[in-house]
Amino acid sequence: MRSKLISLYNNKFRFTWLVLLLAAACLLFISPGKAEAALASYITSIEYVEITLGPGTLAASANLTKSQTTANCVPFATSQQNGTDGDFHDLVFDVYFEAGPKVTVARADSAGTVYVGIYVVEFNSTYINVQQGTWTIANSSTSNTSSITAVDQTKAALLSYRKHGGTNDYDDYSVLGYFSADDTITWARINNWEQIDGHYYVFEAKNSEFAVQSVNVTIAADGTSGTGTISSVTMGKTFVIASYRAGYSSDGGDKGQPSVYLSSSTQITAVRDTSHTTATNVHAYAVTFAGNETVQRGTFTYAASDAQETATLSPSVDTTAAIAWNPVLTLAPGGMETAHSGGNNSGFQRLKIVDSGATVQGDRATTSATASGRWEVIEFTGAALIGHWDFDEGTGTTAADSAGSNDGTLAGTNNGLPAWTCVAGGYALTFDGDDDEVLLSSVAIGDRVRPGRSPPGSKWTPIRPTSGRFTVRVIPRQKSIGLCM
Repeated sequence: MRSKLISLYNNKFRFTWLVLLLAAACLLFISPGKAEAALASYITSIEYVEITLGPGTLAASANLTKSQTTANCVPFATSQQNGTDGDFHDLVFDVYFEAGPKVTVARADSAGTVYVGIYVVEFNSTYINVQQGTWTIANSSTSNTSSITAVDQTKAALLSYRKHGGTNDYDDYSVLGYFSADDTITWARINNWEQIDGHYYVFEAKNSEFAVQSVNVTIAADGTSGTGTISSVTMGKTFVIASYRAGYSSDGGDKGQPSVYLSSSTQITAVRDTSHTTATNVHAYAVTFAGNETVQRGTFTYAASDAQETATLSPSVDTTAAIAWNPVLTLAPGGMETAHSGGNNSGFQRLKIVDSGATVQGDRATTSATASGRWEVIEFTGAALIGHWDFDEGTGTTAADSAGSNDGTLAGTNNGLPAWTCVAGGYALTFDGDDDEVLLSSVAIGDRVRPGRSPPGSKWTPIRPTSGRFTVRVIPRQKSIGLCM
């Protein structure tokens, strides 16, 4: 059996190996490759796409390239708008998946331009249950419900998107979405002029991958801010999802649109630019990770005429494992508090991670008023990389660790040491499946290894410390028919 590319991670001692299994005179060959990102075990993939709805365009799509199972996916969208003025049916949009796979953005009317950025997060269904569906609030109605499979509300959060058939105001367009029971989502707004249609996404931890708290926050009439209390969380492991309904019966973002953010370890705050005689009701979810995931957050303050803001991420993030996120989904994703008093193009930002993970960038397409937008960068990392063995030396008894200082030593008795062999792109090791192994010095790691990309039927394999060192033994699990060499 030949093996190329082994990566070692702490906590779960994640063991990524690309293997060649010996089956009679045949070999299954996988060429040398690059160490894969240390995604959390419950994340299958993350992909960022951008979609533009130009003038006259009601819907557009982007193809997904990672062979996603979209039933396990949740879209995290932010947006910026230009030329849609105060007609909210032009700037409010729905987000949903279609065969392809692809993700689609659709709005009810087509004036102006909407620029949408979407991080599509594909969850591993072994660990996370995703529910998707459509919802509506009929014309002349202020609320409706959607039935779902019952969830544990301490482990479940909700995102939703929608389009609106009319040109009316915040009290009609802004919609609160929340779990009113374990098996029910309630949608609520203040006014009832036009029909709303959308899609929802529920993601729920099956074990202890993350915990969720929900809280109601009210910006009282004649006030500009409000707070809600949660049990203490680690801020660097918690992100926020919020929706709201506003009583403001006009289109000015200064009075109708808040920003929502985690202001302390026990508090979520909602803020609008200008007070009004009507209240704004916010429902927020605080999602707190249990593992190595991290959340960085900050505020972008846009001066009038300012179209872009950036912030340095410290530390930088792996772009294949991270998303940039604005906690507010209503009115449209990317909503900010803004001084814009007529129409609201200035009050939205599209967020993305740039500079190879070193920077988060916010963009807005209209700059006629000041705005303040919150950002969160969520890195869904699993265990940190502490070792990486390419097995490309081609000679000698040492397998060098390119990520640390834990060089491996080739060992084997019955049929000699693992043998170096030439493969496409370099060298690999051939193991006899008996007692060939690579010995590593003792390091602060966990107690299991698993193939990251391995033949069907592979299992987690226990490793045991032997005289102060861990023994990593690569053993074929089954015969495999492959490419004859």
